[in-house]
Amino acid sequence: MAATPLQVRIYGARHSLFDHVGDPRLAVRRLDETEHDPPDILVLPAAQDPLKPEFWPGLPGQIWRAAAAGRTKLVLDASVEGYRHHDVFSEKLHRLLAGRGVRPADVAYVTQDRLYEADYEAWRRAAGALPMRVFVYDYFIQRLALELPADAAGLYEARLKRFEAAGAARPKVFLSLNYTPRATKLVFLLDLIDRGLWDDGLISFGGFASPEDGGDLTPGLVKRMNRLPGFKKLVRRVEPRLDELKAKGRITFGLEGDPRTHTKQTYRADALAEYARSWFSVVAETEMESRLNRLTEKSLKPLVNFHPMLVLGNPGTLALVRQYGFQTFGALFDESYDEEPDPPRRFELVFAQLERFCRQDRERLPGLIGAVSETLRFNARHGLIELPRRFREELGPGLVTALLDGWRAES
Repeated sequence: MAATPLQVRIYGARHSLFDHVGDPRLAVRRLDETEHDPPDILVLPAAQDPLKPEFWPGLPGQIWRAAAAGRTKLVLDASVEGYRHHDVFSEKLHRLLAGRGVRPADVAYVTQDRLYEADYEAWRRAAGALPMRVFVYDYFIQRLALELPADAAGLYEARLKRFEAAGAARPKVFLSLNYTPRATKLVFLLDLIDRGLWDDGLISFGGFASPEDGGDLTPGLVKRMNRLPGFKKLVRRVEPRLDELKAKGRITFGLEGDPRTHTKQTYRADALAEYARSWFSVVAETEMESRLNRLTEKSLKPLVNFHPMLVLGNPGTLALVRQYGFQTFGALFDESYDEEPDPPRRFELVFAQLERFCRQDRERLPGLIGAVSETLRFNARHGLIELPRRFREELGPGLVTALLDGWRAES
C-alpha cells in the first residue's frame, strides 16, 4: 500500500463507481481543469454514446501527455451503463488512444456487461491490437447498497417489524415498480390489462408524457416495442390496449405527490408502503434479451423489503442474484424461466407464474408466502447488513487492488 493515497480525478459531472469507493489507498475528487499536476489515475465516465469515444473534449493537454508517458493511468468507467461491446467502438477507441500516444496497457475499461471482455478479446485478436484490461462491476447494486442508511441493524429490525405487522391483510397480489417506460415493461403492462390482471397488482408507471418537456413518448415507445425480437405476435395482441394504459396516467409510490422526485429515488431501496400491501414483486429489469448482460438494483429491491419476486429479465438473472449471496424462491415459483434463452418464451413462463397466483383463492396466499418467511428474513438481513459491508470491504477494494496490481505488473 502506498504511503500516501493515489490521486484519482473524475472528469466531468457524470456518475462514476469511484464516487462511492471509500478506499484509503485513493484520494478521489472531481477534476478541476485549472489543475496543473496530472493525477495518478484519471477516471473517464463513459456514459455517452458508446460509438463516440471522442466525448472527452476539453481534457487538459498536460493530462494526455502524462497518460502518454505512463504517469497517469486511465479508467474508462462504463459501469453506469449497460453497453455491449461494439467492434466499431473498440476500433475508434484504440485509434484515439494511439493518436494520443497512450498505451492500452495503461488503460482499464470497467463495464456491467458479463460478455464484454470475451467480445472485446475476439475483436482485439482479429484486429491485432494490444489489450486494455476489462473489469466487471455492478454500479447500480453498489449504489443501492452504499446509499442505505448507516444503521444497518436498526434498519433491518424496523423493516422486520413492518413485515410482521402486515400479516394477512394485503389487498393486492403483486407489486410492480415500473416507473421508467421501456419496451418490455410496456408489453408487460399492456398484457396485464389484456388478461384482466391489472387490478390484482399495485403498479407504478411514469406514463407517456416526457417529464422534461411534456412531449408524447408514445410513438417512440411503440416503435421500440415492435422491434423486440420475437415479440411480434404478443405485441399485436396487446397493442390495442394502449389507450387504456395511457388513460391511467402517471402512477407513483412514495413520492409525496410529486412525481418529479422519482429521479432522486432511482437507485434506492425504500421501504414503500406498497410492499406491505402485496404478497410478491414482479421485477421488470432494464433489458430482456437472449444473453446474460447485467444485473441492476431492480432485482434486489424486493429482497431487502421482505418480498419474493419474479423477474422479467435476461437469462441467468436469478443466478447472479444468488451469486451475491441471496436466496431465490424455487420453493414458491417455477424458476426454470431463468434458464430459458428465448425472451418471448421466458416472458410467457414468468407471466404464467404470475397468473397462477392471481387466479387462485386469495385465502391460500398467506400460507404460501408464509412458507418462505425464513428466506424473506434471510434476504432482508443479507441485503441490508451484509451487502453494504461486502461492497465496502471486498468488492470496492477488490477492484482497486486488481487495477493497481495490473499496472504494477506492467511497470
